[in-house]
This record gives sequence, structure tokens and C-alpha cells, in this order.
Amino acid sequence: MSAPSILYFAYGMNCNAVSMALRCADSQYLGLAVAQKYRLDFNMHCDISADPRFQTLGALWLISASDQDSLDIYEGFDDYYGRSHIDVWFYSERRMVQAMTYQMQFVNKVRMPPMPSYLKEVTQGYETLGLPLEQLHSALIRSRKFIPPNPLNH
Repeated sequence: MSAPSILYFAYGMNCNAVSMALRCADSQYLGLAVAQKYRLDFNMHCDISADPRFQTLGALWLISASDQDSLDIYEGFDDYYGRSHIDVWFYSERRMVQAMTYQMQFVNKVRMPPMPSYLKEVTQGYETLGLPLEQLHSALIRSRKFIPPNPLNH
């Protein structure tokens, strides 16, 4: 075990504390945070994109370097997701902090709904942490708008 020292903002699957504990043994949940001017989307998996009309609520974790290595493998860094540092409002301390987060690489961004099992695990995490399910619902609706109609259904 190494000492946690990295602030990490999660907005999707890593909001599930049970799953996060399995992936990141040193992780410590700090509380809720919001990424202002970021929109939550489903590109099969959760993603955030800069958009001044939105904000995304998520979980702020304190993780170790070995936790980050585990997340890098899990998230497919530097191929599927890239790492970035963004400012988030940390509610319990009432201040802005800079946190590492993962954002999908542009080439992988294809809006489409998630698999039911993925959505279930994300939803469980949101419910446990008290994150708004409306945020997931809105992202799900936006993802479905980008699916072309099946010509065989006409």
C-alpha cells in the first residue's frame, strides 16, 4: 500500500464505491464534487465533455500512485481514455480543487447508450453516493438521439 496523494474526480463507473474498493485498495472517498461547464455523456461508457451549459456531479477520491496505475489499466489509458486535470467544486470543503479525471479520447467518442449491466453498476454507485439520477437519465436520452433508425423496422 502506498499513501494516497492524488485527487481523482469520478463521474461514471468509479462512483460505485464497492467496485472502486476492488480496483483501488488505497482509495478514500472524500465526498461529492461538481465539474462546472462539463456535460456527462454516454459514448457507450460515461464521458465528460466541456460544455458551458452543463455541470457534472461526481465523486472526489483520494488515490495513491498504485491506484492510478490500476485505473490506467482499467480505463484503457492512453488509448481509450486520456487523463486530464480539471477544477472541481469540492462541496464539503466549499472550495475549488484541481483533480485528475479520465476523458474519452476523441476518436472513441460515438454517442450510444451503455450496456444494461454497465448502466446498472453506474446507477448503483449514484444511488449509494446520493448523486442525481437525473444526470444519468439526461445523458441516456442524449445518447439515444444519435442512434440511426434501423431501416428493417419500417
